[in-house]
Amino acid sequence: MPGRVRARGIYGLFSVAGVLSFQGGRLHWTVDGVTESGRYDQSQTADGARFSADYVTRDNERLQWSGYVRNGRLRDVTAIWTRARGDFVHDLLLPRRLTLDFTPDRQRSSR
Repeated sequence: MPGRVRARGIYGLFSVAGVLSFQGGRLHWTVDGVTESGRYDQSQTADGARFSADYVTRDNERLQWSGYVRNGRLRDVTAIWTRARGDFVHDLLLPRRLTLDFTPDRQRSSR
């Protein structure tokens, strides 16, 4: 599902467009043609399903996604991004760990 991810707090001045999808038991996050993915877990809730994924990217960064699917729509989707050191620009501007919120495009106006 296309949408935007934005960091919480002062780091959230800008957002990044990307696509979040679930295929073959894996959560996929694609930005600018680059896809990172990891296995996800799902559990039923009273009004839908909760999902979570915790994986290390090929750049040795950790992503911990979580959220809900209710009535076929994504809700309360967050990712905790623990960055690897070594990217000068990100190291200069961002903390090592950021919490990101994902908002699907078609749901942006309903929040």
